[in-house]
Amino acid sequence: MVKIGRPINGISLNGLEYVLAEKGYEMIFADKSAALEFLRGQGYAEDDIENEDVVFSEIPQEAEDKFYLDRESGAVRWLYYNPDSDAGGQYVENVFDYDLIREAADAENFFDQIGGCSKQYLIDVGTDDFAGYDEMFKTVPGDFNGCTGATQTALVAAANAALTEGRTLITKENIEIDRELFIEDNHINAYIAAWFDVDARFGTQTHDTDDYINVYANYFPEIEELEVGYTLINADGSDSDFVAVELADSEREAILAKLREAGLDECVAEMQSDADESEGMTMT
Repeated sequence: MVKIGRPINGISLNGLEYVLAEKGYEMIFADKSAALEFLRGQGYAEDDIENEDVVFSEIPQEAEDKFYLDRESGAVRWLYYNPDSDAGGQYVENVFDYDLIREAADAENFFDQIGGCSKQYLIDVGTDDFAGYDEMFKTVPGDFNGCTGATQTALVAAANAALTEGRTLITKENIEIDRELFIEDNHINAYIAAWFDVDARFGTQTHDTDDYINVYANYFPEIEELEVGYTLINADGSDSDFVAVELADSEREAILAKLREAGLDECVAEMQSDADESEGMTMT
């Protein structure tokens, strides 16, 4: 795969600028022949290409941005490698949902809008998580690759299809905090009464069985993180390990709103007060 570039303002020391599509993303071509055909279609002759110092930059397959789509939750992971970080290299992961895709669909630059509004994680070379991200990026094909017009079209289509199908999402209207909140070590735990189709949301299979799902939320004040998941209670009384789920941004906000109504802020203040008292104790 290649992209078409030339020196900025015709000066090689300035670096390269690349051919952009209408939405502002770099145009990617299957090979040099396809790129040349495009230029000819724009009126470029062979002499023009040579005189303007046009270059055809190869894009290694593993260097393309990759988009991993979770169709159940509507969460998208956009992963790419940044070789120019201060750490000497890092993976950048943007996590966003269908709502943001629909909001960005008509933006001047779709991918800039997505990148600017996503929840972003930076995984530097040498950190504990880097090896796992590196292996996934190099071995697991993306559902869509590259910040191209084709990728934008596919993401918007997936978001619109989910809206049309009425995909199950967690909202303030279909959950309740069923019991009081509990402070447990470094987090606050809550049981969520789920008035939505848990099988459609979590991919479980409890319909027409005596199995059922318990849904829980764990809030970690120190890092301001919300974890939501479930345990499957089998008909014989056994249960599964806790299974954490990926949340869409709208779901996270809905659950946090319900937790605050149930006294989350008071629990956080109590945890902070207990921590302050512990720090003030002395041993004799």
